[in-house]
Amino acid sequence: MPSSVMAMVRLRYVQLYRVGGRLYGYYRRDGLRIRLRGEPGSAEFLAHYADVHARHERPAPAAVHPRSLAALIAAYRQSPEYLTEIKPSTRADYEKMLPRLADKFGAGIVHELARAHVRKVRDHFAWDPHREGDGSETRRPTPARANKAIAVLSVLMRHAVDLGWRADNPCLRATKLRTGRWRAWTDAEVQRFLEAAPAHMRLAALVGLHGLRGSDAARL
Repeated sequence: MPSSVMAMVRLRYVQLYRVGGRLYGYYRRDGLRIRLRGEPGSAEFLAHYADVHARHERPAPAAVHPRSLAALIAAYRQSPEYLTEIKPSTRADYEKMLPRLADKFGAGIVHELARAHVRKVRDHFAWDPHREGDGSETRRPTPARANKAIAVLSVLMRHAVDLGWRADNPCLRATKLRTGRWRAWTDAEVQRFLEAAPAHMRLAALVGLHGLRGSDAARL
């Protein structure tokens, strides 16, 4: 067998088959089976192999900066605060937003995050692109999702302060978007209500309103 063919045999994912005295080469990987053009070992064969291999080779994962938002999310997910201190329902709620923050803003450096960046995060999640039947694209406002993004980002920034990655939480007092006629009460407003309301109203607030939609709570 020619030396060129012997060298070709050592190419990754290449298998040779002899049919009727003729040699054929195939690129086999992860269920793929692609016949390579040309005679095994020829310039045409090697060029086709290089093209096929390049198209199916997985790129090396980009290095994660040790103080990036992606690294902070990973650290938070391993923390006792995340694993044991919050309710499973809260954890599931956070997991709806954490991957989105990591995908879009994970490369950002935590200590460089400023108020302007917080607003950029909020505004990114404030719209949901939608393609119409005629091909045109419209944007549906999603203020609740935007506010949720800032709330989860604030939790992460608080964890960054605890880790010593930054000195402050830039999400504090961030401007939220209006989600409708009825806004959620702040913690201070809830406390004032519980201190001043009669017993039957406190019972309604603590029991009857739990889990209701905002509009239903307002009507009740």
